[in-house]
Amino acid sequence: MSHVYQTYIKVKNPTTGKRDYKLDKKGNKIPHPKWKFEYIDFKGMRKSGTGYVSKKETEKLADRTQSEQDEIRKGYREPPKPYIMNANTPIENVVSDYLSWGNLQGGRNGKPWSLKHAKQKASQIRCFCKELRLAVISDLNYSQSKIEKLLQGMRKSGTCGKTLNNYIESIKSFCEWATNRQYFEKNPLSGIIRFDSSSLVQRRAMTQHEIEKLLSVVPEHRAIVYETALMTGLRVNELRNLTLKHLNSERCAIMLDSEWTKNRKAGVVYITSELLSKLHRYGLSGDAKARYVECMGRRKSKAPYPLNPLLYINSHPARRLELDLAEAGVEKYIEVTPDGQGGKLDFHSLRTTFINLVLEENVDVKTAQTAARHTNPQLTFNTYGRVREESQRRLAENIGSRFKAV
Repeated sequence: MSHVYQTYIKVKNPTTGKRDYKLDKKGNKIPHPKWKFEYIDFKGMRKSGTGYVSKKETEKLADRTQSEQDEIRKGYREPPKPYIMNANTPIENVVSDYLSWGNLQGGRNGKPWSLKHAKQKASQIRCFCKELRLAVISDLNYSQSKIEKLLQGMRKSGTCGKTLNNYIESIKSFCEWATNRQYFEKNPLSGIIRFDSSSLVQRRAMTQHEIEKLLSVVPEHRAIVYETALMTGLRVNELRNLTLKHLNSERCAIMLDSEWTKNRKAGVVYITSELLSKLHRYGLSGDAKARYVECMGRRKSKAPYPLNPLLYINSHPARRLELDLAEAGVEKYIEVTPDGQGGKLDFHSLRTTFINLVLEENVDVKTAQTAARHTNPQLTFNTYGRVREESQRRLAENIGSRFKAV
């Protein structure tokens, strides 16, 4: 229920610097000329407002305000629209400001976004603006149902859940950024729900025989890429950003920069001296850079690869690997059996293979997690770990050998 009350005038005390009540000649507090009132809004929150000089008029205003809030709560009246600063600002201007902020300090720990991430953000946000015909920033208000229908249509057309979640993350983070800058009272898309992003087809780890067949048919510049991925577990973007300066001969390792690793942390990946020599020799040959120049043209300022690349990674490594697997006679997909054997092979399967090779060495949990560069061991063992048929057979033989001695 509403009620009115009186406040007193406060002024800054020149001695203490704090705000104290203003006093009259007799030392009494001077009341504020206007009465204040309190009410309960339609959300159940206690709010206050300023009335009039007349207490009677303020009581009428308080009763009227409380009645309106009760009507909104009961559904008899529409709730007020969210407050928007500069509601008619063109949405393209706000998007440009957001992308500029992200390219300077939008990443983790105030670091810039990566080039790939920035490009993805811009493309996905502008896709929403185009498909929903958003002209000004206020058009995003009450747009959640439209966005959900658009995403559902993309899902029905075959877009995977992980890609749809990237779209959701892009538009939600944009709205959150705009909310923090008072374009919205609250994020208009805070209630949107993510899609199931679990893979419909699991990846499998390559066997030793399949690895040998693959490396025997591919040319040198791809063989060294596959070999490096299999022995380090580096992802595509991490392989693409490697240069000669990242090779550390003293530690026999590859040094990773925080600017382009997935977790935005610097890291160390240890390799064999033989692979180190191969990488150093291939990097000095300049073959990788020559292939990039041939493929992309001589636009050095716009080239999406390092100035002195260590390896050549084409724009569609998964597609290229699929062709190489077919040439090597390696099955891309083997039907999954009840014991979890089988699955598909793609470029990320090389990382899966590396992690399973680590696990088969019977190392401790912390060593396996560190080698995989995961934040928790559950991801290493439950998501990437596979049970090989050879390991199962070896286990059965070892157990059986104990009974022979009985």
